[in-house]
Amino acid sequence: MPLIFQVFFFDIDGTLVSTGGAGRSAMDKAFREVHGVEGALGQVSMAGRVDPAIYREAVDRFGFEPAPAAFQSAYFRHLGGELTRFGPLGRLLPGVDELLRHLAGLPEVMIGLLTGNWRRGAFLKLEHFGVSGYFDFGAFGDDADDRNALPAVAIARFEKRARERLAAGVRYHVIGDTPSDIQCARVGRCRSIGVATGEFSLAELARHHPDLLLPDFTDLPAFCRAVGLAAPLPAAAPLLPSRRAPMVAGGPMAGPSSLGSEVPE
Repeated sequence: MPLIFQVFFFDIDGTLVSTGGAGRSAMDKAFREVHGVEGALGQVSMAGRVDPAIYREAVDRFGFEPAPAAFQSAYFRHLGGELTRFGPLGRLLPGVDELLRHLAGLPEVMIGLLTGNWRRGAFLKLEHFGVSGYFDFGAFGDDADDRNALPAVAIARFEKRARERLAAGVRYHVIGDTPSDIQCARVGRCRSIGVATGEFSLAELARHHPDLLLPDFTDLPAFCRAVGLAAPLPAAAPLLPSRRAPMVAGGPMAGPSSLGSEVPE
């Protein structure tokens, strides 16, 4: 069956954006508000994990009764403010805007999310950095406590909305910055694309054998070649004004002085 359609599922933190610590700070504030403990998330690893598991580890560490609904509500309330407060520490990662813009313009491509963030938190982050408009489906921390279960959820959502694409043959990619992204792609029978823009270096990610490994997204033509997509056309060189006097019927026009300005050099 010929392959004519590709779906790219993106992780968020460390792959598309860096919040500069705003996400962890918002969780800390929410935990303090709900459970009364300051700095509870300080020793909890977040990279590659789903939000429910992060919260559960913090609760178990202190022996509290879980209150996930109250924690989520407080977290979402704090997240927008922390994203603003952390300001320039947060950023869209290199090459992301150009990559998303290019992929969104290709008729043989669809892009979605595969992230451990709760859905609302995911879109608060994406909206803050101006790229939420590229995404309207995917799989989130709300869908499963195990990241390895998320590819099946994301694929099912794609298939539900794009049934006409299935007969053509589809290739699925999971793009992320952690070994967990590579592992969940493998479990979900997706192609794995590792990108060393988060906590893990190229060498560390290479040990997990992704199908494609990138330092970042700044080389868009190389990315496109590696996944079999059309690369963006190079920008056309600007037209320079002629040094010769423009011609009109009957001969050359009068020189620059009679036109009121000099011909640019």
